[in-house]
Amino acid sequence: MAKAKTNSDINDKYHYKDENPGGKRDAKLVSCAQCDDYNELSYICNEKLKPLIERIRSRMRMQFRRWTRLVRS
Repeated sequence: MAKAKTNSDINDKYHYKDENPGGKRDAKLVSCAQCDDYNELSYICNEKLKPLIERIRSRMRMQFRRWTRLVRS
């Protein structure tokens, strides 16, 4: 079986109907499939993970610039 590399790879394999929306455990879990017109996996990736990665990258670039200035001086 080929490994999934994108959200679409995962979503193309699964589709479900959420019979218990807003269930007790929903806040702790991220479903990895399409539910009608809502895609929780894509939402989490786009709205939570990408901004976090960008903040981390930005901080790393700043740290690298500071380090290179220190090394050059």
